[in-house]
Amino acid sequence: MRQTVPWHNGSLEVLVTESVLVLRGSNFFIEVRPRSVIISNVKDLRIGEDTKKKYIYIYLIEPIKPLTSVHSKIVPGKPFNVGDYQLRYTITNYDHYYTIITPGYTLYDYIVVSSDEIGIVTSRKREVYYEVSDHMITLYFV
Repeated sequence: MRQTVPWHNGSLEVLVTESVLVLRGSNFFIEVRPRSVIISNVKDLRIGEDTKKKYIYIYLIEPIKPLTSVHSKIVPGKPFNVGDYQLRYTITNYDHYYTIITPGYTLYDYIVVSSDEIGIVTSRKREVYYEVSDHMITLYFV
């Protein structure tokens, strides 16, 4: 299933096949799989944790650029279901955000996509391994 969702003055493409969700702009993509996440346009990575959760911050080289203009039925703040995933679009005075709420079979809780940063939240018990190459990162959760 291929759709577009609003992003600033344009849109991002959303593609869902079985258990994989891909969110793509003109200079960026994130591929969300049950045990891994692949992100392009990556500059840096930082991992932090508290007593219960592990937080992975991925910083982008440049802000996410939309594909084209779009008229969408997505209402900011309301959940939008696509496959097994749920997207929630939030607009603030500071930035635009997509929260990707993942299904129970994934090994992380949710992902927040902002203009220039991605945040992934998982259980503190999960091990996170990653590979970086050509401004792309692949995160593996175990």
